[in-house]
Amino acid sequence: MVDIDTGRAGSERDRQFAGTVLKSFPTPQELLILVREGMSLPGDAAVAIDAGGAFLREIRNSSCSSPDLRRQLDFVLRHYPAEGEALLWVHEACAGTLHEWLMPESVYANR
Repeated sequence: MVDIDTGRAGSERDRQFAGTVLKSFPTPQELLILVREGMSLPGDAAVAIDAGGAFLREIRNSSCSSPDLRRQLDFVLRHYPAEGEALLWVHEACAGTLHEWLMPESVYANR
């Protein structure tokens, strides 16, 4: 990753942030169980997903990012929940949108 402040790849700030987020970031298997059981997202996982997305958007918008990295991040962010969206999935009434986020695009487009 690129340190927004210094422009250097893999800074200590980036590693610390990633380590913090990864502690609560749900695994694919955990997400599949939540969707299969129709459960809402645990609060710490929602915060980790939202923080990860904010960090990706920060890198995407940095003047330090190369055009290739920006293109890659555009693709990743296209498949990432909008800012604050994951925080809604903590509430049971919004749990269905977690399922929609994880569906393949072909399934979602044919709905």
